[in-house]
Amino acid sequence: MKYEKIISESLAGLHGAMITKANKMDSRIQQIETKFDHNVLTGSLGERIVKGASDFLAKKTEAGRLHLTQAEIKTAIIGDHTQNNPLGDTSRPMIAEGPRRRLFMRDLLTPATTTEAAVEFPIESTFTNNSGPQVGNSPEQYENVNLGESGFTFNLSFQPCITLGHFIHTSAQVLQDSAVLDAFLKNRMFYGLRVNEDNQILNGTGANGELSGLLKAGNFTAYNRAGGSPDTDTPRERIGRALTQVELADYSPSGIVINPVDWETIKLALKTEPKDYSLFGVPVAVTNAIASGSFLTGDFARAAVLFDRKAPDFQYSYHNDINYQKNLVTLKIDERASLVVSNPAALVSGSF
Repeated sequence: MKYEKIISESLAGLHGAMITKANKMDSRIQQIETKFDHNVLTGSLGERIVKGASDFLAKKTEAGRLHLTQAEIKTAIIGDHTQNNPLGDTSRPMIAEGPRRRLFMRDLLTPATTTEAAVEFPIESTFTNNSGPQVGNSPEQYENVNLGESGFTFNLSFQPCITLGHFIHTSAQVLQDSAVLDAFLKNRMFYGLRVNEDNQILNGTGANGELSGLLKAGNFTAYNRAGGSPDTDTPRERIGRALTQVELADYSPSGIVINPVDWETIKLALKTEPKDYSLFGVPVAVTNAIASGSFLTGDFARAAVLFDRKAPDFQYSYHNDINYQKNLVTLKIDERASLVVSNPAALVSGSF
């Protein structure tokens, strides 16, 4: 009985507490519904939002007061779209190059390699061709008689391997910080070397460390097929006659080298513009490496051989002179080559 009384009293107390809690919840729900009906369902959406914000700002707590101040509007931050804009990131994917000449001369020649400091090249100077039928005696016999005897003579061409190249200085820091600059310098220095090589193949004097170029005296045959006296041939007609001169020497023309000014003269004189760089079916190499008013044509592959002793080689040096003390780098590119003109009769040069 004692335990039943305790349990009965506990259940009665719990029931009373639950009734009290339920009444409080019912009262809160009624308050919420009243406010919802008054504030949310009346007025526009904007008005209800503003009122809700005002009610929130008006609330006080026992711990203190909520203080909100109006934000001060400052000047907008914008970029100035100028160079060295401090707020804008910039992109430098590459460095724009300067002029770039088309290079032709190496591709016209026969390539070869050598491992020596110079090239000695035997060159046929004469060929006495007595090839013919086997016949002799009287009456004629076709067996047991002598064939014709032919003969050759040779000259020996000696050409040293010369060095072409150049260098520049930069700071070590600028190369470390700019891969774009590093690639630019390699590309442009290689191009500069090839431009000099192009000029040397055509105009090298064979002295002062230069190649023996195709236009050096003795390395070509002078144009000798003028159209009359006075010569009234147009530049195009003169080129055509020069091609014939090459063929009369038993060579096959493989290229024509002229200056852009002369190529312009030829094109303007034509009724229809040529569709490609060619005249009479022969490719034309238009280059500033040859002077205006001059031309060179011929069987280039049989006329000369370009020997490479050392291919273009790009090097860095951190210890040259005072580079180590000043944290500088020397960038150098060079090559070694030799040019042997074996058949001057295969080349014809003249002027307009």
